Amino acid sequence: MYSANAEKIYNIITDNQNWQYRTSLDNLEILSRDGENEVWQETTNGITILFKTREKRPFEYYAFDMSSQFFTGEWHATLTPIDEEQTRFEATESLTFPNPFIRVLSYLFMDLEKFMQTYEDELRKKLEKE
Repeated sequence: MYSANAEKIYNIITDNQNWQYRTSLDNLEILSRDGENEVWQETTNGITILFKTREKRPFEYYAFDMSSQFFTGEWHATLTPIDEEQTRFEATESLTFPNPFIRVLSYLFMDLEKFMQTYEDELRKKLEKE
């Protein structure tokens, strides 16, 4: 739950040009843009992940696909207004590891829950500054 309206949250999470509030990222580069759809890459700790917009429904839904040399996946978020200044934000991320060895290692080294918590904490701080 965030103390902000759905429009404000949606505009922040879909604005890849202004990513600097996400302190967990080393870099974000937009590679191409076709209307509302983008292809971009994010780099963290020397690991680069490619992202592609899958779907945008203003102020209510945002989804993208992702891929790296180790996995493919998808992320989607739903924004549900509670009232004029409160919004429920629900995000889901799922990854597929084609290599069974990497899949086993992912359980040890990729804490998706921690990644999502960091993302939500960074978003909350950004909203507090707005």
